[in-house]
Amino acid sequence: MVIILNKIWHYRGPVYRFEHIHKYIWDAYTTAPTMGKALSNLASRYKKENGLEQTAKIILENMFIQEEEIS
Repeated sequence: MVIILNKIWHYRGPVYRFEHIHKYIWDAYTTAPTMGKALSNLASRYKKENGLEQTAKIILENMFIQEEEIS
């Protein structure tokens, strides 16, 4: 049996749509096993919260996400 442990990820940075800033600073948390999955989860959540279609293209930059310490 394989157990995948989720980590807590924090994104605080810009959200781009059509190569323009859609939101200057978006602050959000999610849980996911990898950074890639966390960015995917956050993108989906952003689209839902802002009334965008799930097929809309938005960009969240890797440099603004970090793994949070669990205490």
